[in-house]
Amino acid sequence: MWALTLMISLAAGEWRARTVPQAGPLCALDVTQSVRTSCAAPLLLALGTHPVIRPLVTVGTMLLGWNAGIQLRDATNDDMGLRCDDPWSPSHRDVWRGPAYLRVTAWPRSAGERWRAPAVILGLGTPDPDDKARPVPGEGVMVSAKGTPPRLWQVLGGDLDLRRPRRATVPGGFSPYRFLQGRGVDWEGRIGDVSLVPDAGFLNRSGSQGLSPLRERVVRRLTRLFPPDEAHLLQSVLLGHKTEGIHALRNAYATVGLGHLFAVSGLHVGLVAGVVLLILRGVRAGRLAMLIGLTLFLIVYVFLVGMPGSSLRAAALLIMTMLAGWAGRDHDGLRTLGLLLWIWALATPGALVDSGLRLSFGAAAGIIVTLRLVTPYLHDRTRILRWLGNALAVSIGAQLGALPETARSFGWLHPLATLFNLVAVPAFSGAVWLAAGALLIPWPWLAETFASWAWLILRLLSAGAAMMSDTVDCRIGLPEWGPVAAAIFIGGTCGIVVCCRGRTIVARLIGGLAVCSLLVVPYIGRTLRPGDMTTVQFDIGQGDCALFVFPDDSAVLIDTGETWHDTGPFARNVRPWMRREGIDRLSGVILTHAHADHDGAAGQVADALPVGVWWLGGSTSAPAEGIAIHPAPGDTLHVGGEWALVCVALPMAETEENDRSLAVALVCEQRIRGLWTGDLEAAGEQALLGNIDAWPAEGIDVLKAGHHGSRTSSTVSLLDTIRPARVLVSCGIENRHSHPSHGVFLTHGDTITALRTDLCGTLFVRWHRNGPPEIRAHATGRAQQLDTTRDGA
Repeated sequence: MWALTLMISLAAGEWRARTVPQAGPLCALDVTQSVRTSCAAPLLLALGTHPVIRPLVTVGTMLLGWNAGIQLRDATNDDMGLRCDDPWSPSHRDVWRGPAYLRVTAWPRSAGERWRAPAVILGLGTPDPDDKARPVPGEGVMVSAKGTPPRLWQVLGGDLDLRRPRRATVPGGFSPYRFLQGRGVDWEGRIGDVSLVPDAGFLNRSGSQGLSPLRERVVRRLTRLFPPDEAHLLQSVLLGHKTEGIHALRNAYATVGLGHLFAVSGLHVGLVAGVVLLILRGVRAGRLAMLIGLTLFLIVYVFLVGMPGSSLRAAALLIMTMLAGWAGRDHDGLRTLGLLLWIWALATPGALVDSGLRLSFGAAAGIIVTLRLVTPYLHDRTRILRWLGNALAVSIGAQLGALPETARSFGWLHPLATLFNLVAVPAFSGAVWLAAGALLIPWPWLAETFASWAWLILRLLSAGAAMMSDTVDCRIGLPEWGPVAAAIFIGGTCGIVVCCRGRTIVARLIGGLAVCSLLVVPYIGRTLRPGDMTTVQFDIGQGDCALFVFPDDSAVLIDTGETWHDTGPFARNVRPWMRREGIDRLSGVILTHAHADHDGAAGQVADALPVGVWWLGGSTSAPAEGIAIHPAPGDTLHVGGEWALVCVALPMAETEENDRSLAVALVCEQRIRGLWTGDLEAAGEQALLGNIDAWPAEGIDVLKAGHHGSRTSSTVSLLDTIRPARVLVSCGIENRHSHPSHGVFLTHGDTITALRTDLCGTLFVRWHRNGPPEIRAHATGRAQQLDTTRDGA
């Protein structure tokens, strides 16, 4: 009960700080102090017998969890070490540079010539006096470098360059800060001139002489027994050894809700532990011998896979369960789970922000509760029905228990994932058992037989996942939850209990209605409001990407940002946000001109969404078959309600690509409200001004600065003519072009407010029919209300 109260209060505090920024009720305590202080609550409940103690402890836990949630959100709301000398100078990140010694605390992951691994700071040299960041020994760092990856627990020396992790760039997007905090990592950086420091300690010797050779031996044996695809998959599953060769396959599994099969999680730890228990039972080991043998195996296995939190939690839960059985004590799964969370919170409070921890504990609790509910109904059934009932209960319970964190971290749910898991998990488990047996069996002929059956099962699963991801991609978007969605979820969960335990038809009918209310959860809490005109200028680094959502719910994308191989800002941030908001098609895509930071991800857009029309500027071309148009000035591109997008730029054939950019105006009732000019420079802007007979006398609401705020664009003549109340600038932190560089805006600083994606995150501009727009910035992880008057923010 303490664990549930703490987690609900923590989530409530985060939501409150996101919507109404304020100090915590116990603001003198930070996240770590609040969580650790709340850990005294179970002890007080165990020691105290007075009836007043329980409500006091509950209220205290709620206050401490609320405070920790607010402090956590505030920690992500600060500037994260960003510096900017003035509103129109490039942004920089505070850094620490100097010699340092690090100990690698997990197995490195390689990508090309570089490797990346978490480490702990052992010692620091004298820093650069101009550096503002101040790490201390003992803090964690996610470090990367070129060259040969080190081994677990090796000590490295070199020149370290540290920065604070960045925030999420879109609401509900991936946050490096939260991801690293959940793993006890405070910094990220690079190390140069790497040297291995001689270390005769136990950790270094056990890593280099014991675990590393064993891990390499397992990788070689998997490579010898299985074809490349299955070998890479099993290396990921059994060892957490990620390779680039399974990226496409992993995406196919993830699309149909089976991505968890690729992570070293409680499922895989349990499967491998099951093989060990079978072997111990085969040699007729007693309870104590089985407990000792399983404990020793799990300790080695957890270190072998790099000590991820999911494997540590699963191993601890298995050991505690075995220990209770050996001691002859009744084992309550929920109490054991709560005790494990209590230990975790006491040892590493920052892990409570980790989505992996929340997913694993939520899924485990959901499985335990669901099995308790259905077990009485399966007691007198046949063996096949009991197996099917338990399997379905496990799948539904895991999905339901993890649903709140799934909404917060991933933003989508596949409606058929439960059925897919019902088939895939048993088959995948059998394949892992066979693969583990092939690794442990000393007889080659039998090991190859096991490997052949495992290969066949995995190949069939992979083919099925690839086919389903292409034909049944019907994922439902899940916005971040607020109080209404949480209340409906709690009511629906209680409805399941009533349906199973209710004694009357009326009670079960009410419970069924409560369960049906869960179907509306995906439509609650969306950022977009029906009936409003909304423009979203995404924070995608040094590039451009904006989305127009019209009152009739039609959507048009202008530019796509760049891409890196098969990923990029669109795939990582823009598309997931669109899925959360229920945008599953685009009426059109505007590609302003042929520069990679504007049209580089056009192919990804074509693969991800159906597109009605491609409007092309400059020398761009449509990335897929369909309608492609090169519009002329005055052409109306799209109409939604009373709003329209109109082409206003004159194509300039004999000039640089920037001045061939397609410029569009957002128009309502014959009045221009916003202007997007791509990378138009001075010559292109002069041509643009000549195409408009009369600009609004009161000026326009929003100008998206040309060429990322470069001094070559948004000239004085343009500003004086259109007189924008707001200027949006899409630029990246520490970009190599030193954007923005537009000093002329300083002379208009008393009348023009500049909003930059590198400092403010994704920008939301929402228009009603009349009046100025409402502008919100996803500033360092939360939506912050901005002043909408003309005289500045």
